[in-house]
Amino acid sequence: ALLHRDHPYPGTSQQNKHLVATDTMDELSDATFERLSLDESLRRTFSVYRRGFGIFTLIAVLFSAIMAALWAILLPILLALLNVDGKDFVDPDYLVDHMKQFYLLLGVNWVLSMLLGAVAQGMMIKAVADVYLEQAPAFKDCFKIGLKKAGVILLASLLVIVPITFGSLFFLVPGIYLTVQWFVVRPPIVIEIKVSWTV
Repeated sequence: ALLHRDHPYPGTSQQNKHLVATDTMDELSDATFERLSLDESLRRTFSVYRRGFGIFTLIAVLFSAIMAALWAILLPILLALLNVDGKDFVDPDYLVDHMKQFYLLLGVNWVLSMLLGAVAQGMMIKAVADVYLEQAPAFKDCFKIGLKKAGVILLASLLVIVPITFGSLFFLVPGIYLTVQWFVVRPPIVIEIKVSWTV
């Protein structure tokens, strides 16, 4: 949890006017940060969620609806191509005999989720940044940012998922450590003008 030194949490009208007059991305990318206390971090987190509940819910519901609709269209096609019956997967013996097809379906679902998720994450980060600076987040602007940054977010997600997965599988503690360290790898991609790949 970080705080901009020059522009504290919006409180006075003068500060708010300055923040609203400045583009969100430029405002945050030029910021100097310092560590917040746990109490202050929680207070601001709940405040952001409360004020941005509408736009956050809209983005989440839209992502889930699109994902469900696309999977509903793709699944029958994939089942036909693989020559399997999805209903039979509840039978353990059938599942064991068709593990290759089952994991292929899971893989397609994962890829689709990652692609759509990259856009949704970019949208959510932009919305959170706007709400934090007491600007009204526009769904159209969030969508543009989500599309624009989706490729880089997806690449960053893949780069951190691989070591985190191996760390969790072979050595649980390193996996947890890397998860915590790289938990906020995506927000700088959306907020900062120039992204550093130094971890």
